[in-house]
Amino acid sequence: MFQRDMLMHCKVVTDWEHVKQREWSQAKKSNDRENKSRIAHTYKVGDLVLLLRGRSDVNRKLDQPTEGPYGVVRVNKNGTIRIRRGGYQETLSIRRIRPYVREIEQKNCFVPRHGRC
Repeated sequence: MFQRDMLMHCKVVTDWEHVKQREWSQAKKSNDRENKSRIAHTYKVGDLVLLLRGRSDVNRKLDQPTEGPYGVVRVNKNGTIRIRRGGYQETLSIRRIRPYVREIEQKNCFVPRHGRC
């Protein structure tokens, strides 16, 4: 009954090492494809970051998809950072955050020759 084909009565031999190798190569290919468009960013203590909200937190069309900005308190080597969020600190994966970029208001901005507002 086990190690036999469902339709034909012949023994099936599975090469489990080949199956593991194929799964590993598919995962690596998928990971490389996902990381191809990612822009590398190194976070430092004192940087400001935006926290991405989950799909369940964004219910309406005009809800903000991010929270923040929050200050980075500590950067860990395992792909996590610690932020100060209100009165407490929270450890988050770098996949849940984005760097905060301050926008320059174009209406009230006069750009002199040295390029600063």
